[in-house]
Amino acid sequence: MLYNCHLLSCIILDRTKGTGKYVSNMNATDILWKAKSASKGNTTIGSASRQEAWKAGKAWVGPNANPIYKKKTGELMGYNSLDGSRTFRLDFKPKENMVRANFQEFTRKWGDGRWIPVKNAHIDIK
Repeated sequence: MLYNCHLLSCIILDRTKGTGKYVSNMNATDILWKAKSASKGNTTIGSASRQEAWKAGKAWVGPNANPIYKKKTGELMGYNSLDGSRTFRLDFKPKENMVRANFQEFTRKWGDGRWIPVKNAHIDIK
């Protein structure tokens, strides 16, 4: 069992049993661990600052990632990994009236090679 505390958040991480509950004010390391161990499908795993989310997002997609820009404004919103298996992006969610970071993972569909989503772990930006 690992005790991981950072600023206002503290969670006991048992790497053999799921990912725990919603964690507030995560650092980049916490974000990466929770995103990687998140269950399949969509899940909100906690909150973090924009700076920590960006740091984790760049690590999530790896070196030489391709930038993603907003179509209307041209603003950088995230990255796609070089091999296409991971995406990180920040999106404004109008229904929730908040910015959310998305850590997505994809796998190739057998036969035609299309990418299909496996997971989309969300971080609320505070």
